[in-house]
Amino acid sequence: MFEDETGFTLHPRLGMGWAKRGRRFRIPTTSQHRTRLNIFGWVAPLLGKTGLIRHPQGNREGFLLCLRQLYRRLRGYKIWLYVDRARWHKGEDIDIFLENHRRLSIEYLPPYQPGLNVQERIWRRWRKPGSLPLKRLIPRLRPKSSFYVTLLSTFVLDLKNVTLL
Repeated sequence: MFEDETGFTLHPRLGMGWAKRGRRFRIPTTSQHRTRLNIFGWVAPLLGKTGLIRHPQGNREGFLLCLRQLYRRLRGYKIWLYVDRARWHKGEDIDIFLENHRRLSIEYLPPYQPGLNVQERIWRRWRKPGSLPLKRLIPRLRPKSSFYVTLLSTFVLDLKNVTLL
């Protein structure tokens, strides 16, 4: 099972346009400057289960909330969670959590290998040009939404073609 976090700025990227000479090109937006959407997500491809948590910041506190949700949702399973080597995935708070929750163990992916993390592939799909705008995506962040399940199923099919060394 895999976990990762991502953040989206709620200020849209403005493209280029034409304006009369001497005039400035203006695009009206409903952007929220300095506002960010931080999401922690986990995926268990072989079980077909997922989870998402919104948190004000991408930090250790948010990661611990994600671990609590993961632990609760996967009762009865031994959990091997693969994460990247971000500093908030390590530390005394994480060690204490793992000591108190014996069914969960964390393994760290090799450095600079985001392609090994299935959750990274989901984030990449969300950021792809032409994907849903964030205003439409935010209400769909429920893990059981058809949007998320469709994304997950494509990645599970990809995993079936992977040969592990």
